[in-house]
Amino acid sequence: MAREHAFNIGLPDNIVNCNEFLCILQKKLDNLQCLYCEKTFRDKNTLKDHMRKKQHRRINPKNREYDRFYVINYLELGKSWEEVQLEDDRELLDHQEDDWSDWEECPDSAVCLFCEKQAETIEKLCVHMERMLTSLISSK
Repeated sequence: MAREHAFNIGLPDNIVNCNEFLCILQKKLDNLQCLYCEKTFRDKNTLKDHMRKKQHRRINPKNREYDRFYVINYLELGKSWEEVQLEDDRELLDHQEDDWSDWEECPDSAVCLFCEKQAETIEKLCVHMERMLTSLISSK
């Protein structure tokens, strides 16, 4: 539907009872009803023009009839998808208020490829590794 008709009902992995869901949508379209605003039209071409011009290429999120077809409505019993989404948003907002004033960043360090030596800069480490490489070559 998304590819051929630019009509979005959500990700396939998030939909349950897909065949029944598609049958309900097809029945509404057969009855010349817009799936978003739910108005009824006199013919199929008028309906198609309306949905295209008004950008009604999705279902009505406020229509509770569709809730049973989406996994999100089964995450927590007794909660609608809107309540679940609000909780997630509140959790993100709560984390924005965390106090990071005590954060101490550890300086990055690089490790030598030949031994356990660490250095604060790549330049210092390169000098060390050149010395190690020179000593390895001269010992052979």
